[in-house]
Amino acid sequence: MYQTLLVVLALIAFLALHIVPFALDARNRREYGKPFLAPRWSVWHLLYAVEAILLLLIVMCTFYFIGLGIVAKPLGISFVKLTKAITENNFADPQALTLFFLPATVLQNIASFVVPAAIITGLYGTKLRDIGLPAIPQRRAVIAGLLLGVLFLLTAVGIGTGLEQLAKQFDHVPAVKAMLDYEQANPVAKMTGTLQSAGPAGLFWGLLAVGIAAPIGEEMLFRGFALNSLSRRFGGGWGIVLSALLFAAPHTYSPIGLSVIFLMGLSLGHVYRVSGSLWTVILIHAVNNSAQILFVYFAP
Repeated sequence: MYQTLLVVLALIAFLALHIVPFALDARNRREYGKPFLAPRWSVWHLLYAVEAILLLLIVMCTFYFIGLGIVAKPLGISFVKLTKAITENNFADPQALTLFFLPATVLQNIASFVVPAAIITGLYGTKLRDIGLPAIPQRRAVIAGLLLGVLFLLTAVGIGTGLEQLAKQFDHVPAVKAMLDYEQANPVAKMTGTLQSAGPAGLFWGLLAVGIAAPIGEEMLFRGFALNSLSRRFGGGWGIVLSALLFAAPHTYSPIGLSVIFLMGLSLGHVYRVSGSLWTVILIHAVNNSAQILFVYFAP
């Protein structure tokens, strides 16, 4: 009963988000002679971009999974066992990790880059270099990204370790104990625990998916598109805060990590706003993620 009600409410909310803005836009044009929706960098475009990313990801993962099924038998892969691990979200399975979960992460970030880039260049007629992403980054952007990346990494590790140690002081509280237990059992913790057992393939896909693809896709979506859209609507400060919240939202698997990622989102937003370079924040993000992958692989 409750599940059916939630589905109905979700469907109503979905339809409202897609119909009401255009109804208001038509009314505003009729009564006030001006649009309700901004023609460029609209917050509604951000919503539709996320939906387009999810749709594109589903299509790409479907074709990838079909291709995986075709080559599984010639490569001696048990497709039944692999499918079972995937459907159970078993990140502890090395084969599922390297053959599906990490490649799917690469596809996710391709979609996260392609959709905003298509909107910015196709719909808005804006060149990517105008949002701080020229084809070849400036030397100072690279140097700043690498140096700040090391600083961000040390700061993030320090904050994360401090929060964990603080939480351990209160592990007699059931809610805190449950949170600490989940920190050791969430999907990403399972992935990092499996990375070394996956061998060189685990290191390769870990660096490609988390160290390279994620910084490019996430920074395009959350800084290049979301921050620019939200800043134009709510102002620069709120744009940074709201884009950082959006950046942290997909990382709810780790309560402590969520706090660290939100703070990193604020910092990345500030650096992007000050420098105007998307390359700088991509490199900061890449240094942080790549260092963590190398660490969990060589020192699990």
